[in-house]
Amino acid sequence: MNLRPTNPLARAHAQLRYLLLLCTVSLSISSTLFAANTCGTATALSIGTSAAGDFTAATASGSDECGNGALSDLWYTFTATQSTHNVRVDEPGDDFSNTIASVYAGTCASLTVVECGFQGYLFLTGLTAGNDYLLQIQLLGGVPQATTFDVIVEVPPAPPTNDAAPSATSLTLGAAPTPGTLYGATDSNENTCTPGNNDEDDDVFFTFVAPASGQVDVSLTQLSGSDPLPITSLLSIDQATSSLVCEQETFDLVNSYTGLTPGALHYIQVYSLFEDPQTTTFNIEVSETASAPSNDECAAAIGLTVGTTASATIEGATSSGVDPCASASANDDVWFSFIATDATQEVYVTPTASPGSGLIMGVHEGACGSLTNVECTTTANAPALLSGLTVGDTYLVQVYSVSAAGGEQIEFDIEVVAPPANDDCMNATALACGASVVGDMRGASSHEGSPSCAETGIWFELTGTGGQFTLTATPAAGVDVAIEIYRGNCGSLTSLVCEDFGLAGEADEAIFQTLVDQKYYAYIGESVFDFGKGLVTVALSCAAPTPIASASGCSGTTTVNFTGANAWRHLNVGGGIAASIFDSEALGDVDITLYGHTGSTRTATAPYADRNVTIVPTTQPSLPIQVRLYYTADELNDLIAADPNVSSISDLGFTKVSGTSCSAAFPSGASQVQLPVTASGSYLTGYYLQTSVASFSEFFVSSAATVLPAELTHFTAFAKTGGHHLEWTSATEINVDRYFIERSVDGRTFALVGAVEAIGSRETEQAYSYTDAGFDGDAYYRLMILDLDGTSEQSETVFVEAASQSGLELSAYPNPATDRLTVQARGAANYALIDAVGRIAISGDLDSEATQLDVSRLPVGTYTLLVTSDHARSTQRVIVAR
Repeated sequence: MNLRPTNPLARAHAQLRYLLLLCTVSLSISSTLFAANTCGTATALSIGTSAAGDFTAATASGSDECGNGALSDLWYTFTATQSTHNVRVDEPGDDFSNTIASVYAGTCASLTVVECGFQGYLFLTGLTAGNDYLLQIQLLGGVPQATTFDVIVEVPPAPPTNDAAPSATSLTLGAAPTPGTLYGATDSNENTCTPGNNDEDDDVFFTFVAPASGQVDVSLTQLSGSDPLPITSLLSIDQATSSLVCEQETFDLVNSYTGLTPGALHYIQVYSLFEDPQTTTFNIEVSETASAPSNDECAAAIGLTVGTTASATIEGATSSGVDPCASASANDDVWFSFIATDATQEVYVTPTASPGSGLIMGVHEGACGSLTNVECTTTANAPALLSGLTVGDTYLVQVYSVSAAGGEQIEFDIEVVAPPANDDCMNATALACGASVVGDMRGASSHEGSPSCAETGIWFELTGTGGQFTLTATPAAGVDVAIEIYRGNCGSLTSLVCEDFGLAGEADEAIFQTLVDQKYYAYIGESVFDFGKGLVTVALSCAAPTPIASASGCSGTTTVNFTGANAWRHLNVGGGIAASIFDSEALGDVDITLYGHTGSTRTATAPYADRNVTIVPTTQPSLPIQVRLYYTADELNDLIAADPNVSSISDLGFTKVSGTSCSAAFPSGASQVQLPVTASGSYLTGYYLQTSVASFSEFFVSSAATVLPAELTHFTAFAKTGGHHLEWTSATEINVDRYFIERSVDGRTFALVGAVEAIGSRETEQAYSYTDAGFDGDAYYRLMILDLDGTSEQSETVFVEAASQSGLELSAYPNPATDRLTVQARGAANYALIDAVGRIAISGDLDSEATQLDVSRLPVGTYTLLVTSDHARSTQRVIVAR
């Protein structure tokens, strides 16, 4: 056959590239950008010896006899040893030269052009041995793309031994690659594939004998030098005329040829499109085209096991005639099958060997010969993302090359993946301080959340220690990840950190402050700025918690700026922690002062703790804010010893006074508000007490059952099974009609959820309660107190954090319990009854029916009942009374 070149677009691309480079050379850069420089500082070169150059500090000399533009330049000089020399400027790592070389005769004051270059190499003729010549190297475009290089002036090499067809290098099919070069090659005048063109002025030749199958693959690899994309021509011999005949010509580095005459000698001609001689080197290999793989047809599809990687190839594959993806390139397809184990699955193909254009897939259901397409990929080596699959059904995967030319030799791995175990928050992988685990985002489902900087990904659970956490996610090459940190419980999460600064393959890092015992969730997924899911190494580093601040008398004031960063911030005094505030809005500078009392416990109608805390923000909050105050064990133990109403920290409450001074004693004449302790626990060797406040001032701690000198309303709320429970106590009631209960999920907009009728006018203490049945999310509550005359008064707002959302049904009764507590949980589970300071009072296994717990010997107080199973957990507040 006598074929014209089969890749005209590639030839046009190379010609366009040549023209663009010529245009780039002609760009003029204003000489005012560079300081003056002259060729009088030229560096002497020895023939055949390479010298290093660096454009970093180069300027423009103002000499530009070849009209390349006022670019930064460097000058060299050499003495010719013969009439011909070659000049080469080598820039490691660049396919094309960023430099222009020009050679002149004469002096710096009177230059005569010998040769103007196009790229960083010259082939000089007509030189006079013994004469000196000047070499100018200019930086292409004036903006350093590569600033370092090596330059050499050398004697031209002898032509390669295979410079002409009669001396072609013989290749053995299947043998190791044979090295070749275009450097020094001359024009053979063989331009059979492009009659009339003179491009083949640096061609070399190879021969091989066609095998019995008449099919061979020709590959060019390890290319380097001035032209990384040479042209390959396949030639045969016309027996009648003994002349070479063009079979095919291409820019492709890997080509398959069919229909060759078995036993016939064929020639491969390799040359550069550029007319100047080139320095290109390469390896060439010829092998017989492989026979079709065993899974070349749909009926012979290889079965895949979900989660297991299989290796395969498309080398030798033929067209099965199935092209439901309408890609026009399914001419070398191979087939696989898998049984769906989940409604959503993903199929990954990863080339492992042999050059090629990449792989695409079609996923189908049905029987061979009657297939229905499920998914098609259009990007090379992209995964097939499948949804709506029927578990137990068989699906077929068709894999083929992107190139419509066929004949690719791509070896690859293929794997069908299911959603990872930690695809959702409830199944988050626990990550301890100092631990490092490898996660797999492949198969993960999308994340619904706002704000969110991470797309489909996986979950990790962290437990706060009171110190600063640093979470690092290092993805595999080509994968770009983002990190989002939440606090709270699954189903009721608050976003704290969104971090997405690293590029593909680079680590991302999230740094955040933690509270002791607080649950945090890390969501690591695809960056919204890039694509790709894969393996990611997740590591957690935890700084040691800050000790509790100490004070004797009034401490100095410490200031911390709050900007609304939506994260917990510690307020430290004298190197120790005094308070933590959730930074939910911009309060500006917040001042904190401690007063530490020594001696016998202070008393004002009731004993109160030896520490009081004053917090003064620049701007008071517009919504209730959560705050934790920290106490040493001695301070609370002294209070417990002094007050018979206090047996543990669960019996404590806050009194907030209107003053902002560092008070040595309780200011009984100040306006006061009683606040409940909404959470408590151990912190290092001390404790923390948490509440929610509508404003900041000075805080004291005493028994929740007593009121420091003021007639106020005590109001608290907590989560329990079946809803949120509210309790409040009035010290006095004058003409009160009823109490209205209002709830808000954002702390701004409140809605009426219930009402409780008041007892009436009285001057004795009266307790009330209300259960917001069926509501189990985070919520804010307040009371609207309506008087008989129609006037109303609004209470402080309290915050209730949702109980753990687990789907584990739990009930415990009676509550309060005196001797026996009955616990019921669906399915096998374990239980632990935890006291107010975090100690396990009793624990064990639960029966499938009801389990009776003996609480008769436990101290009176409030406990947390924690029930866990393999996949779920739930908590309930339990009171032990007598």
